[in-house]
Amino acid sequence: MEFKHQKGLGPDAIQKWCEELDRKPKRELTPEEGKTLFMCMINEPHYRTDKNFESLLGKWNGVAILHDRIKENHTYTIENAVLLFLGSVIDRPGIAVQYANFMQYKCWQYHIKHVDMKSFTRRILPAGLLTEDALYEMWNKQKYISEKERGLLNMLDNAYFMQSIREIKEK
Repeated sequence: MEFKHQKGLGPDAIQKWCEELDRKPKRELTPEEGKTLFMCMINEPHYRTDKNFESLLGKWNGVAILHDRIKENHTYTIENAVLLFLGSVIDRPGIAVQYANFMQYKCWQYHIKHVDMKSFTRRILPAGLLTEDALYEMWNKQKYISEKERGLLNMLDNAYFMQSIREIKEK
């Protein structure tokens, strides 16, 4: 695989990456994932104030990794119910990073400042989840050769490359 060079990437690099990812086929939920999604949807108000949710944070799990990533690097907020659902399907930090950036793109595209279960299922990923093949391919496509450091870096970790989709305007 040939990697991009840093000097060839601009403030819309992550937007372009997300546009390509968005064109990839999505997969249907498994029956177990469907049940989890349904439970998160009907319990969304409860999860806003559930003290047990806090016990998931600060640990090594999909919910905590995604929560921290969004809080530190993104301009949208997210319901605990969506975090719980995504945390149940995310098994690696790189997957959390890809979903967080993809959601930033979809929020920018649809002017969503807060991701709840309704916006998640209707706008962010209405056709299902991202496939393992797409995530693997796109993970490699976001790597770039740094001008200053030796080796490969992750474009998705650099806010400069996300500037074009950071401002979420009101509809």
